[in-house]
Amino acid sequence: MKYQLRQIFRDMKINSILFKFFRSFLLLLIAVASTAASYATIVMKPYLQAMSQNSVYVMVESTSESEVRVLYGENELTELFHNTNYILQTTAKPATYIHRIELDNLKPGTKYYYRVMQDGVDLPLESFYTISDNLKLKFAVIGDNRSFPDKFNSLLNDLKKHEPQLLLLTGDIAATPDYKTWKKDFFIPELLSIAKAVPFFNAVGNHERWDTNTIAFTQAPQSLSKKQEYYSFELSGILFVVLSTEHKIDPNTEQFLFLEKTLKQSQAEWKIVLFHKSAYVGGGHGEYLPMKKVADALFKKYNVDLAISGHSHFYQRNYVDNVYHLTIGGGGAPLYVPKKKQYTIKSVKKHHYAIIEIDHQELHFKAIDIDGKIIDEFKISKI
Repeated sequence: MKYQLRQIFRDMKINSILFKFFRSFLLLLIAVASTAASYATIVMKPYLQAMSQNSVYVMVESTSESEVRVLYGENELTELFHNTNYILQTTAKPATYIHRIELDNLKPGTKYYYRVMQDGVDLPLESFYTISDNLKLKFAVIGDNRSFPDKFNSLLNDLKKHEPQLLLLTGDIAATPDYKTWKKDFFIPELLSIAKAVPFFNAVGNHERWDTNTIAFTQAPQSLSKKQEYYSFELSGILFVVLSTEHKIDPNTEQFLFLEKTLKQSQAEWKIVLFHKSAYVGGGHGEYLPMKKVADALFKKYNVDLAISGHSHFYQRNYVDNVYHLTIGGGGAPLYVPKKKQYTIKSVKKHHYAIIEIDHQELHFKAIDIDGKIIDEFKISKI
């Protein structure tokens, strides 16, 4: 009997020791998790900016100024890395910082994997393709999505099935310059699901304006302008010029001279100019006179193929001096009534986006409404 009691007490002591061990182990795990969470300061999925055939910027928003590292490579081992190049602060309270990490020396037309790390915490593995160096490219155009993110979300959900290689935005992507508005109108989950692999280029609109958050959230590629608010880049032998109608653009201004020099020097087969306020449009806000003067002076002279704008909330195709002027302003904002001008080919009052494919000497354009129906389509051939 005494032996049995001693055995029972011994078992109880062992169980007590085991319990204390497992309790301590559990508390340690909780402490580690809590510590990691306290350092997990990244507040939004990473997204891509300023892609060239050999480089791209990964943009990371964090509540911390501590260095962000991006590990990347041609396989999931991500053996290369770069750290934060520089940061810009938003107007969020408490403060957030947009880290810019440039990945360079990339190969054209190649798939890369990347993952973001800050303060010992890794984000999930992501991937993107660099742009090929041959004259073939597919890209999407959308804009004026501000105020109604549900419609913007529906359009993006349909848009991504076309697998564009980049997004061109015609401005007014947020209803105000306010940080919370940017998050509500633009940085919605559907946009981030695309932008983590596909870069966007925005022509600044009069709603988000060239303000603190616009400057923080966007990164331009290097160009002759040496500026962020207007710039140019070439991909697959196609020249893109992104202008700002929020800055002076009349003849002999700095922006005008940059545009003329860029168009004049470029040997690209295709030339596309993107801006917010339309030079030629019927209805809505009507023609923006400073931009009209620019178009008349330079577009035909330097063989611009497409002039893409937004501002007026509808779709319209116009043709002036051998240049297609496309108003793509139906990304979600309240629709306006288009009006026919002598230069108007097609107008549609529908929320929409566009897909443009360039294959060497042929360009194929489609405007697609929120129901997935093609509302306009045309081709340009240089053969």
